[in-house]
Amino acid sequence: MRSLTRIVPLIAAAAFLAAVNPAPVMRPGLAQVTCNDGPAAGLWILPTAPGGIGLVHGRLIDSATSQTTHRIRLLLTDVPSPCLSCIQGEVSGFLYPGSGSAPAYEVRGEYGGSFFSGAGKCQLRIFRVGGGPAVGFLEGRFDDLPGDGMPGTFDGHWQICQ
Repeated sequence: MRSLTRIVPLIAAAAFLAAVNPAPVMRPGLAQVTCNDGPAAGLWILPTAPGGIGLVHGRLIDSATSQTTHRIRLLLTDVPSPCLSCIQGEVSGFLYPGSGSAPAYEVRGEYGGSFFSGAGKCQLRIFRVGGGPAVGFLEGRFDDLPGDGMPGTFDGHWQICQ
């Protein structure tokens, strides 16, 4: 009986601690998601004609390491608009890893801005090559004065979760 009086309080204390600090629940089949993010920068070359094609070349930089994680290669396709002072279009292309030639991710989205200044914003989604849901985003601003014959610039922020 004497040993039982020592064990009962220990069991009660263990039960209390388990209720206050439950062990994490492990769910089979769910992988841990990790995200990387950072700044993006590069050249932005707007299409020069209605329905024309422009280019974006740049890089994604990992905020944790300050190293380039992917090279950006995108096409800009002008979409004519009834707004004569606006520029808008679709963006499509790929992100390439720094050490390889095959694309790592597909990028799709849109851009829009002012025809007179060549400044605007882009909103892009990042997908695994081959399809599936979006795994990230790239959002930013561009500035490419129309008709000056010089490439413009873009800067933004990205995030990819795997």
